[in-house]
Formats: sequence, structure tokens, C-alpha cells
Amino acid sequence: MQRILVVWVEPPHGLQGVEAEGDESVTDRDTFEPTPESNFPGPTGRYRRLAEEVWRTMEPDDPKPIFLHESHEAYLEKWVNSLPDAAVEVAIVARVRNAVMQLVETQLAADPEALSASPTVTTTEPTRGGIAVVGRGVVLRPARRLHQAAPPGAERQIPLKPPSWRSTD
Repeated sequence: MQRILVVWVEPPHGLQGVEAEGDESVTDRDTFEPTPESNFPGPTGRYRRLAEEVWRTMEPDDPKPIFLHESHEAYLEKWVNSLPDAAVEVAIVARVRNAVMQLVETQLAADPEALSASPTVTTTEPTRGGIAVVGRGVVLRPARRLHQAAPPGAERQIPLKPPSWRSTD
């Protein structure tokens, strides 16, 4: 069983979620919809698995796949700066962190319903041009449109065991 995080936005409290355990039939899917029998504490509807880069940014200290309720979309704000010399790493990391924070703040200012869903995460990574500092932040915004209902039989609901739900509050 793999741990997953299932999250939704609940105004005015912000991001809410529960940790669950699921087998590969859940964790390998792009979406799932909890059944009423599962006693899921979140809103009804579909939950979409976020891209790995997004969920690793949202939970950098304890990464696990994250499924987000269909009412919101996750946007990854990213800034990359080359690292020409290890002696300037601290300054470059600060510059990248500030750039990502400004990108996130710009998104939040542009949409009053948006919310920041991660810390600002910086890493050093190899690129074709050498080492780079990469900064990331995640912003959640209301979905532009809710997905149309799938035809009967196209999606099967996968029950998650009620005892495995744990609040992340």
C-alpha cells in the first residue's frame, strides 16, 4: 500500500486534506472518485492526480502522490537560474527563491480565489549547460470548468478503506 494525499479547497479555511493508503489500482490512476460507502470526509466528485513535480513541491519533506479535487487546478510556478560558480550559490538561491515568491504573489494578486499551496522550494539540478538552481511554488486556482461526467462504466469508483483516512490538519 502506498500513501497518498487527497486535498480540496474549503473556503475560508483554505487547503484541507486527508492522507490515505491505496494500492496501485488507485495510485496509478489519473483520477478517482470516492464512493459514498468509503465515508470520505471531503467533497464529492473527482480527484485528479497531480504531476509528480507538483506534489513533490507541495510536500517536499514527505512527498507522496497528491490528488486534488476537480474544483481547483494546480499551477507550478518555476524559475531556473544557471549556477556558474559554487561561490555564488547562496546569492543565486536567494535570487531564485525571491523570483518564485514574486511569481506566486503575482498569481495571488491577479486572482482573489487563488491560494498558495506550497513552500518555495529550491534545488540544484544538472542541466545540459551545467548546474542550475531551480525554484518552484504551487498555486491553486478554481477550475475553469468542471469536467463533464464520464459515460457509465468509463470510470469505476475505487473505495478507499475508511480507517485509512487521516486528517492533515
